[in-house]
Amino acid sequence: MPKKTWIIILLMLLAVSMSACSSKPSASDAEKVFQNTLDKIYPGILKVVSFKKTNGQELSRYGAEGYKIDFEAEIEYTADCYSTKTDTVGWISKKKAWGHQPIKKGHRVKEKGTFYFEKTEKGWRGQDGKIY
Repeated sequence: MPKKTWIIILLMLLAVSMSACSSKPSASDAEKVFQNTLDKIYPGILKVVSFKKTNGQELSRYGAEGYKIDFEAEIEYTADCYSTKTDTVGWISKKKAWGHQPIKKGHRVKEKGTFYFEKTEKGWRGQDGKIY
């Protein structure tokens, strides 16, 4: 191969490797963390139906790199249940409890929040403990 071709290949490989180093957690990664968190706390009751990243910020503390993702999401109840709130996710129970109001399957609420990711050798660790 001519020397010019090798230089072009080398530059392309360098560009690809540099872009991989600067990657950040995606909105899709944050959505997965959110759904995993909901599944852990309220198994079989809530599902994310829409998710939008509203902001992101690189963080660094004590030599550790991180990334913060702010989001807005819409959540749907996948089962009848009772909750302390009807306009957002509150304390949820499958049985009637004091101060809880009935919520019907299909009811939707909007949530805003923030998730943090920590950069590791294997990728970005989400608050659910998984690597993305």
